[in-house]
Amino acid sequence: MKSIMRFSVIMSLALIICGCAQQKAEVKPIRLGELNDLDKTTVGDINMKTVTEVDLVERLAQARADYKRLLVLLNNWYLDHGYFEKAQWAAKEYADLKMVRTYPYLVTIEVQKTNLEPTNSIAEADELYKKALKLYHEGQILPLVNDKKKLKEALDDFITLIKKYPNSDKIDDAAFYAAEILKEYFNDNTQAVKYYELAMKWDPKTPHPVRFQCAVIYDFRLHDRAKALAMYKRVLTEEPDIDRTNTSFAAARIKQLMKEQQAEESLKSANQKKETSGK
Repeated sequence: MKSIMRFSVIMSLALIICGCAQQKAEVKPIRLGELNDLDKTTVGDINMKTVTEVDLVERLAQARADYKRLLVLLNNWYLDHGYFEKAQWAAKEYADLKMVRTYPYLVTIEVQKTNLEPTNSIAEADELYKKALKLYHEGQILPLVNDKKKLKEALDDFITLIKKYPNSDKIDDAAFYAAEILKEYFNDNTQAVKYYELAMKWDPKTPHPVRFQCAVIYDFRLHDRAKALAMYKRVLTEEPDIDRTNTSFAAARIKQLMKEQQAEESLKSANQKKETSGK
């Protein structure tokens, strides 16, 4: 009996010692980019001649969602079965996903036809416009707080309206708000300018400050002084009464840009003279 008790004590001590040794051994995580496990993928071969961007991005989004979901399930399974250290690994891996940068590949949707005429009042288009506008306003929670999901839904609806109802009298308004979302919330200046320009093309007398917004993007974001100057001038001639503050700013900015332009030309001329005299 004493031998059995001694064996039990020794085995218990051995297990405790082994357990401590296992806890002390630190498991180093492997970076995702260092894993060479492409043989385990379920994606398979993809015909790059026929596959579309939407197909690939949607599959990527599904894979991201599956990855996150499986980590949650794995964490729960480990907790339920008492594997607390592994549960902690899964929780840490899930938390690390917050550091991974992802991009909204399908935020911008190309409008194939630009020679459209907003001539008809279409009930379905009006309803879609109201829905998109509601999402747009709901997405702007506070000046520095916004709901990107609602703003993305609004953007999709505005562009769907343009594609689905090309003769609706709301397409110019939809183009303007699509540009606003792209400019203010997704920082896609090139696409924003495109939609502002479509809005003014489809309705040259649009009540929205499309020329001013284009000018601001060209001026402060794309740093294209020539295009900014030309668009500021159009603000003064084509939309002077939409927003007097914009008009005043455009007038002042025209003077400043022209002054900077003249200074650069004078400096360039002076440098050319120096080079000529040095020869």
